[in-house]
Amino acid sequence: VATLQSQCESHSLQQLEAWDSMWRDHCDQLNTIRNVFIKLDRGYCLQHSPGLGSAVQPIWDMGHGLLRAQLEQKSQLLARLVTSMLATIESYRQGELLADRFVLARLAHMLVTLNLYRTVFEPAMLSD
Repeated sequence: VATLQSQCESHSLQQLEAWDSMWRDHCDQLNTIRNVFIKLDRGYCLQHSPGLGSAVQPIWDMGHGLLRAQLEQKSQLLARLVTSMLATIESYRQGELLADRFVLARLAHMLVTLNLYRTVFEPAMLSD
């Protein structure tokens, strides 16, 4: 997240690519951690499931929750992401070709996964 702050001053497409790179790196690193601790993660979480009164999250969910918390603390970064995504969508609607249209799809998926789509992106998209 810290490296995004320096990269978010750049052009819209470069900013979206920086976000996409951060998200893919986060998922790759989280997947590696989860694979290392998969037996412990599954066994411990099953023993301490929320149904027994303890709210133990699997590593994957906890990692996404931590990223979401960091991003929510940097609301100006999220606002710039949304602005760049909307500007790119508008350019596409005006007939401009996108270098990599899948970047937008992956970023929308990121927002959905982090439970930020409805609270951050959707209101701005609908008001536009």
